[in-house]
Amino acid sequence: GVACDTGLPGVCAAGTPTCVGTNLTCVQNTLPSPEICDDLLDNDCDGLVDNGCEGTGGAGGAGGEAGAGGTGGTAGAGGAGGAGGSGPDFGFFIWSDSHVTSPSALTTAMAQMAAIDPAPIAAFSIGDHTNNATSAEWDAHVAAVGVLVDPTAMAFGDEPRYFGAVGNHDVYGGASWYGNWTNHMTGQAGLGYSAPDGIYYTVTYENVLFAMLDSEHAAGLQTAALRQALNGSTAQFRFVFYHRPVYSCTSIHAGNGSALPWLHLAELKNVDAVFSGHTHVYTRRCRAKKDAITGSIVCTSDGSGTVHVEVGAVGGGPRALVSGNRTVSGVDSDGKPRTDTYNCTTNVVASKASVNTFCHVRVVDSLATIRCYQVGAGTAPFDAWTIDHG
Repeated sequence: GVACDTGLPGVCAAGTPTCVGTNLTCVQNTLPSPEICDDLLDNDCDGLVDNGCEGTGGAGGAGGEAGAGGTGGTAGAGGAGGAGGSGPDFGFFIWSDSHVTSPSALTTAMAQMAAIDPAPIAAFSIGDHTNNATSAEWDAHVAAVGVLVDPTAMAFGDEPRYFGAVGNHDVYGGASWYGNWTNHMTGQAGLGYSAPDGIYYTVTYENVLFAMLDSEHAAGLQTAALRQALNGSTAQFRFVFYHRPVYSCTSIHAGNGSALPWLHLAELKNVDAVFSGHTHVYTRRCRAKKDAITGSIVCTSDGSGTVHVEVGAVGGGPRALVSGNRTVSGVDSDGKPRTDTYNCTTNVVASKASVNTFCHVRVVDSLATIRCYQVGAGTAPFDAWTIDHG
């Protein structure tokens, strides 16, 4: 059935719309209970996970993985990393739109990434891995990225893992797209929901939650899964990825109204950044959310809201930025109509067009530093910014 958010913490967050008298109320599915140690859940709904549970210290380990939940399922919360003598220190890459037919730009980017410290624990590709979703193109893509990551790795601590979000070019070719995807992205097996009608999942590493969504397929079940994953996670950092951006800054593509529920959740749950591809331009907006009274998109300085990033194209043909006001319409995560008016200058704090780009994130304890690079331009970033949860 339909899910709703009670606004309560922990396992009490998930609810079901229920008629109480003459009112439709979100009634929680699970009542508070005594805390169960080591299940990584907030059983007593006090906002703390496994509080009151004492354990021995040890070497810090990789975080557990969180399943996004399939049809009728419940999204699992990401596991926390093991306690250790020092905080996390790791890096990962983000890119999109490699469009591998002749992977020269992608090959250049891989060599460039190999020179950036620290070596990655993973890479996150936000769609359009191929141009026509053929098996031959997938072979070329895997060969190109294989110098940096391992698409077959199924656990952190093995070779750097490779995670993908589905893009529009990845579903070309009819029914064969799904088989080609699963045959080449084998390290994603068992994560969240995976079927021809969509691929979406979450994973957690140390203190970061990563949510990969599928903007090429229906948003409804994904919205419920994302809500539950965000409600259940205690990770310091939260990053969401999907291919088609809500705010598009190229004339070729309109804004993606179907993703407005996800952006709304990101704003409500203070997701640190939403990363998208598709447009082949780079833009970074201020941390922002929609003002409930004025309806305007406003920059925030209190840590609320989210940062919206178009990461550009690592291999596909780069494009120019669009000018002028644009409008995107859809519904929010509660099903209420939402229309956002935006342009690619206001609230945009950095942009890069007509070149190929990618980003690197380094997390040290409670500080994340995001640096974005032009392909073929060495190890000096054109944009850098931080998220500090200290």
